[in-house]
Order: sequence, then structure tokens, then C-alpha cells
Amino acid sequence: MLSQISKSSIRTLSFQNVAIRSFSSSMARRNLLQDLYINELKAYKPTPLSAADAEGNVKPFTLPAAPKVPSPELDLSTDLDAFKAQAVETESATHEVSASSENAADDWFVLEELPSGLHHH
Repeated sequence: MLSQISKSSIRTLSFQNVAIRSFSSSMARRNLLQDLYINELKAYKPTPLSAADAEGNVKPFTLPAAPKVPSPELDLSTDLDAFKAQAVETESATHEVSASSENAADDWFVLEELPSGLHHH
């Protein structure tokens, strides 16, 4: 039993030694440039802005002009009567047929016939 206790204590001690040995840490080093930069940032006091500073950079607000109400056309009825009185323009159907028959001969796509003596593979 004593041997079991001693073996278990050796195991725990060896485990603790391994854990301590594998842990590494570096020393904290001071960075002179970083310290100077942080000190300057802490010491910086911006100048407070006043209303006079904004006057040259900001335009004064003015309301846009109110939109004008469109005036209805007073002579709407006369325009409507003039539209109704206009003659309707149409083209005759015979004119369309004759024009299409004249152009029909020119519109055909003509394929050239291949010579029958040539055999393509």
C-alpha cells in the first residue's frame, strides 16, 4: 500500500513539474515610443468650438419657395370640341394591297442551288 501511495504521489508530482515546465511567460518590457505617444494623447486638449467658427462654413437655412398651384385651362371645352371636329385620317386598304404585291417580288429570299455533282462527306 505504501508503494501505491508513493507511485501516485510521484505521478502527481511529475505531472505538476511538467505543467510548470511547459508554462512560459515573457517579461513585460517598456516601450519608450508607445509611452511617449500615450502621454501626448493624454495631454492633448482640443480647442473648444464656438458659434462664430461655424458661421463661415454653414449656410443659413431658408425654407424653399411654396409650389404654385397649376391653373386649369379655361378653354378646355373649346379644345375638346376642336378635337371632336377633326377628320379621322385612314389609309385605304387597296393602297396597302397594291404596295405589298409590288414589293412581294423583291422581298423573297433566293437560295442558290448547289451543284449535284459534288458529294460532301
